[in-house]
Amino acid sequence: MYAIWIAWGNLYIQEAARAAATLKEHMPDVTTCLFTCADFHEGFDRVGAVSGRRGGQPWYTTLVRWCYESLELIPDGQKCLYFDTDVHIIAPVYDLYHLLDKYDIIGAHAPIRLTQPLTPMPIEIPNAFPELNIGVLGFNNNKRIKELFCDWQFKQVSGLYGNNDQRSLRAALWENDDVNLYVLPPEYNFRFGFGGFLGRPAKILHGRTKTLKKLTEKVTTNVVMKSWIRGDLK
Repeated sequence: MYAIWIAWGNLYIQEAARAAATLKEHMPDVTTCLFTCADFHEGFDRVGAVSGRRGGQPWYTTLVRWCYESLELIPDGQKCLYFDTDVHIIAPVYDLYHLLDKYDIIGAHAPIRLTQPLTPMPIEIPNAFPELNIGVLGFNNNKRIKELFCDWQFKQVSGLYGNNDQRSLRAALWENDDVNLYVLPPEYNFRFGFGGFLGRPAKILHGRTKTLKKLTEKVTTNVVMKSWIRGDLK
């Protein structure tokens, strides 16, 4: 079982290390990995080198490319969870790895569903097939995922999807219909900055906060069919 962060720049690498520490607190047997082009080796079980940023390549395109490159550094057949650097794991989530016994890739819907709905898409995709938020993704390192990530990278660098890596992943998932996808409930990727709804206590918080302990109490105590408006959970 692997947990993956991809980061460059000291601030983001340090943030990723804090995120990895929250995972280790609840799941100490999971192998934490940082993939970066910087020299940094603290707070992770493994550090892998990926190629540096290419001149003029924006961060969102670089991230997609590094996601693809990271697959070559993880043993084939392994179950992986990818996290953004601003994620906080506040409960064990072994069940996500269990889901990967059955599904190729898992993720939660983006809170806004379609982040650029007015921009014409190169291919027609139903609105009922919205974007996944890529800040928490689970996947098996298998042939289908490698082909999916290769297509994701191709679509992103094409420039047809703008500065939005979720739009290109949505298109890749739609076209790669041999990939077995499962959509997670929001407690596994709770974007608290948008407010939102929880049917059960949150397990993974996604966003930046200076009051993590207080926030954790709000989204885990007496949480049954509870909602918040935007700004409630700052």
